[in-house]
Amino acid sequence: MVTWSELLRRSGFPSAALKILFVYVRGRGKNYKSSSVLEKEEYAASLIALKAIDEAILLLEELQPFNSPKTYLFFGFAHINQWDYSKAVLVLEKFLSFKTISDYDRAIGMTNFLASKVALVDENPQSIPSLEVQLEETILKMEDSNYKVLSLNLREIQVQLIIKKAHFFPSNIKSQKTLATVINDPKSKENLFVKKWQIIASKPKDEKSSVRIKQWMEKLKQLQKEALETSHTETVRDIDFHLGEYAPHRLEKVFWGTPYKAFRQKILLTYKLNIQNTYIYRLTSNHEKSPKNRFLFDYKRFGDLKKSSLLVRGIHALCCDFYKSQNRYALHAKIFPGEFFNPQSSFNKVYQAIHRLRRWLTLHKIPLEIHQHDEEYFFVGDVDIKIYREDQIDHASHNKYSEDILKLRGAMEDQKFSLGEAMAVLQYNERRQTQRIFKILIDDGILMKSGKGKNTLYHFLS
Repeated sequence: MVTWSELLRRSGFPSAALKILFVYVRGRGKNYKSSSVLEKEEYAASLIALKAIDEAILLLEELQPFNSPKTYLFFGFAHINQWDYSKAVLVLEKFLSFKTISDYDRAIGMTNFLASKVALVDENPQSIPSLEVQLEETILKMEDSNYKVLSLNLREIQVQLIIKKAHFFPSNIKSQKTLATVINDPKSKENLFVKKWQIIASKPKDEKSSVRIKQWMEKLKQLQKEALETSHTETVRDIDFHLGEYAPHRLEKVFWGTPYKAFRQKILLTYKLNIQNTYIYRLTSNHEKSPKNRFLFDYKRFGDLKKSSLLVRGIHALCCDFYKSQNRYALHAKIFPGEFFNPQSSFNKVYQAIHRLRRWLTLHKIPLEIHQHDEEYFFVGDVDIKIYREDQIDHASHNKYSEDILKLRGAMEDQKFSLGEAMAVLQYNERRQTQRIFKILIDDGILMKSGKGKNTLYHFLS
């Protein structure tokens, strides 16, 4: 099963791999089959490919002590997807220390390791010389082994390092000559990734020269348009980050519109940004209507949206990333954070949640539509949406207890249980804490309560 699932995932069909392994990893009752470490690892890898990162990390953490090298490799994939390159370097270094891994897996691990190291060069420019040597040696090995895709990926990363070296060490004649060779290479001129780093590295050293700064910003903006046209969403995000030094409104947009904690921390560490408690997200770039004529949607003003409401989480899930739409797997993780993904029922739950949210928007005559394209959902409308800091959003309590909810569901999925039994599973000392979790689950229609007094029992709904 693992071999077939791995083949499907690597061939671009992670959802099919998930369906095959689900009965082994998440099956319950009659559908339960024992799962091995390899099956859990591969299941986590498929979740990562589908952007259900949090569930993947939780599953990988169950595999302690980590004796299998691929556990570290897939942890690395998860951290890279969250832009957390520091953590990625640590786990990938551990993966590469194993002597039993195949040559191809080692090549994949090394490619991701070096990409993460180069992403961290800004924090440690002195690491550039050793990285240059390591990159060249690795590229030659991969070319000898005929790993064409991986070697091409590393060539792009090598170009990024060359550009950064010329930026950090402008007096180094050799690095400037190498940079000139890269810039004049026809292949580099057509590569969006390379062009981005060329422009970023060409930022004027004399920041008092406003004309040169404006010219530099215009180049970045033009490249951003090109990235938008070719759906390079992460390039669009990164360009906003670099433009933010001179355009604070762009920096605020990328902070509020980025769901990756590590990226947000990078923004706060790089720039002195004063983050307010709320942000107005302008959904479209239609400037024909003045702000006064646009509809301001503040979902907190509607009394029928309960705390921990599924609808509130749906709104937040569709607004969590300003740069790209959300697929069904990512939406499920955000709308139902206390549940594991189930290929048999979770798609329908997401569909029903979106359907309920659409009806609610129509009922309240809010000019906001939810569109779907290639199994991804996104808001459309000439609307300004008021966004709240994540720690102040009403569903934050759900996120706070999400790991405990998953733990409880895993232990009590197919049986009725009492408050005391739940406390034992969760290792809680206070009844109030368990009752708070129960209230969240009952409000969301996940948990059912039956009986009264000492005979009160609870059970999870499928």
